[in-house]
Parts: sequence; structure tokens; C-alpha cells
Amino acid sequence: MEPIDPKDWQALLDAGQEQDAEPGQVLVREGATGGSLFVVLRGTVVVTRGGRRIGELGEGSLLGEAAMLDGRPRTASVIVDQPARLLVVPGSAIRSLIAERPALREALLQAARARLLA
Repeated sequence: MEPIDPKDWQALLDAGQEQDAEPGQVLVREGATGGSLFVVLRGTVVVTRGGRRIGELGEGSLLGEAAMLDGRPRTASVIVDQPARLLVVPGSAIRSLIAERPALREALLQAARARLLA
């Protein structure tokens, strides 16, 4: 996966807002559209598809990037497993950033592809 350039990370940090999330909180619902991109800063989240657990993501993980890039419904649900601190970047900010920063768009695409192939 192509790493996200430090300047692009800073742009994400500037565009987003840090939030705490408690266990059981649904961040992304399978089949929903729109929403935000999330970065797990601390804690863990569980990924489910069709009600079945398919993975776990921790510190530094991105989620929601695929739906931000292609506009299709979310392919999985993501639920907070352990108390978490998240960076939440609104969809409108992501769309502006990727229009201005082609390398960020490519890094997010690669992150999405890597997770789908895992």
C-alpha cells in the first residue's frame, strides 16, 4: 500500500475532528451511503458483513474510504469494540481534499483495495 504523505495526513487532521467512541457504537452501517471517513487513533473496532464478524481494525486504520471514493453503499458495518478515539473527517472535506491532492486519492484507493483483498 502506498503510504499517505505526511502533508496529506496533516490535511486530514486539519479537516477532521477527534471524537471519543464507546463500545457498541456503530460508526458505519452496511448498505448506508455517504457519511465520513474515520481514522482509528486509539482503541479497536470490529468489522461485520451480513451480521458476521470479518475483521478487527486498530490504531492507524482508515475506514469508510471506499464509500467516500466511489459513492456506493457501505460494504460492511463497523462497531466500536473497545473505547476508541477517532478522527472523523466529513465526506465534503474528503471530496475537496482528494480533488486538490491526487496522491491522497491514490493512497486511499490503495487502502480500500488492500482491505478488500485481505
